[in-house]
Amino acid sequence: MVIPLGGIAPMQDTEPPPVVKDNYFKWWWVVCGVFAVVCVGRLMGADFLGGVVSGLVTFWIYYMAKENCSKMSQYCLLMFGLMCTMNALFETIALAGSVAGRTSRHTDKTLSPDDPTKTVYTVTVEKHPFFDNSQGQQYNIQSAVMIASPVAQVMGATLAYYSYMAFTTSLFPDDDDQGIMGGGLGGGYGGVGSWSNTRANNAPAPGPAGVHSSGYRGPSLFEGSGQRLGSG
Repeated sequence: MVIPLGGIAPMQDTEPPPVVKDNYFKWWWVVCGVFAVVCVGRLMGADFLGGVVSGLVTFWIYYMAKENCSKMSQYCLLMFGLMCTMNALFETIALAGSVAGRTSRHTDKTLSPDDPTKTVYTVTVEKHPFFDNSQGQQYNIQSAVMIASPVAQVMGATLAYYSYMAFTTSLFPDDDDQGIMGGGLGGGYGGVGSWSNTRANNAPAPGPAGVHSSGYRGPSLFEGSGQRLGSG
């Protein structure tokens, strides 16, 4: 999706094109199901905040896909696609850093045996394989969600892109014939170049001895009667 800098046009109630209603709607329900699975997985992995966020995204997809995508708009598709793209980028980076092994840190606080007035903090760093049966079911569910979530985000961003491009109308105004800020320095609002050219074209043509075609005689140097200093 190409986003020009000219601003967003007023929102219009445009029906989704037939290709979205006939072909893409089934894939929207697939993406909705994948996000629902991610939501459940986050809750089972004790990531309650992530589960709530995934649940909201699932409801968002359900709202757009229900009634044969009748409530799907270009604006919703644009926002949904941008969100999925950003989430996919960050979650893929996190996944790449954890594939070689997940690291956990634990901090223990104890009193110093030599001096009871001092406190000793011990940081224990543990690294386990990405999938490790010895860490329990919750650990493995978290690892599975780390893979499923970016996959769902990529699916959502891709489907939003194709659905958005299926619309025949544009969400943004067509600024191909205008420069920056409606014409920039040479057009549109009449920049420096166009303003000077217009003024030159509209100015009356000069005649001989500084007289313009309108009959006005411009000032001339060294003309008029002489005057002596001190004379009345």
